[in-house]
Amino acid sequence: MSNNNYPYTEKSSLGFFEKRKYKKFYSQFVGNSDFAITVGDSLANVSDALLQSGALTLVVEPLPESIDYVTQKLEKQKNKIILHEDIGAYNAEFAYNEAYEKKILPYSSNLTVSENKSVVKITTTDELIRAYGVPAFLFINANGYENDVLKGLNTPVLILAVAFYSYLSEKTIEVVRRLMYIGDYEFNWIVDEEANFQSKKWLNAKELHASMSEHSEARFAGYIFARIKSY
Repeated sequence: MSNNNYPYTEKSSLGFFEKRKYKKFYSQFVGNSDFAITVGDSLANVSDALLQSGALTLVVEPLPESIDYVTQKLEKQKNKIILHEDIGAYNAEFAYNEAYEKKILPYSSNLTVSENKSVVKITTTDELIRAYGVPAFLFINANGYENDVLKGLNTPVLILAVAFYSYLSEKTIEVVRRLMYIGDYEFNWIVDEEANFQSKKWLNAKELHASMSEHSEARFAGYIFARIKSY
């Protein structure tokens, strides 16, 4: 379900047993009385699992090419809020055109006004929290710009899942450092869209790095999970 650059960019639906596994995995983080936020869940698989687990879920999708898919996939789900916005380190607006949608990553464009196709608001995670409340679970997939999203977060969240890419090791280090700045976290991780942890126990930052370094593939992607140690 992933390509050679970033995971989860092709539209794909989980099968029946995969959906059950996803729900079981993500239900350990949320319950009926909880609130969750997903950012950049372009396949809506995680959002769907959180909603099925009973959590009120704020689904934030920045890409114009994905918002219709996400909206349609979650159409029958209740307790959802879908926002067509981008998340970054500060409040702004960003213009997307066809070239951006296909090639240019978030927060890195130098588009001129004449090239603009559609404008999407950039907000911060802190702004979302002020508007909707602190989530029990926060999911972030920003195609290599996860640290930009985390720069706009200063409120500790109980559990986060943040995309990583082995071939962007410096960005991964920055993400872990930022998480440690935000709160007293311990870590685990998954590969691609697997719904099971790579480690049987939660790890400190040094142990996380060692665990990821031992992975059999040289080029891989997935999610780092961070939870407050007292959780």
